[in-house]
Amino acid sequence: MSLFIHRLFKTATIVLCLMIASCGWHLRGQGNVPTVDNVAINGSGAIYQETLRLLQEKNALASSSPRATLVLGQEQWDRRTVSVAGNALAAEYQLTLSLPYSIRDSADNTISQDKLVLVRSYRYDQNDVAGKDREERLLKEEVYREAARQLMRVLAYTING
Repeated sequence: MSLFIHRLFKTATIVLCLMIASCGWHLRGQGNVPTVDNVAINGSGAIYQETLRLLQEKNALASSSPRATLVLGQEQWDRRTVSVAGNALAAEYQLTLSLPYSIRDSADNTISQDKLVLVRSYRYDQNDVAGKDREERLLKEEVYREAARQLMRVLAYTING
């Protein structure tokens, strides 16, 4: 009986792994960042720093005369109450990041212009304010990383076709 249960467990584990792998699921933040080359970036702030880091990792920064330039606008955060608890205090917040950007070619013509918008929600507990403030800070860091990856995908699509 024990051998049967062991084999059943082993088979179920293998089937589960195959199902997860076949659906395209992956850990958050582990998606592939497309390859770009010979680009420049202008801007400031946390998203600029994260995107610059990704470009440096890919050896994609132009030393001179870039093929394209990613120009980041001013990032804007919005925090709004999504739900209220029975005591009329906020129970859940929604964070929204808006970032205008443009991509310019080597002749400084705008070839793409848009706004990146990312939204995250989190529960808020009045009894654990310090912990929830840390959670919000970590959530913002995650949004910065995701924004940089999305900008890399847009940049790759725009200049590589």
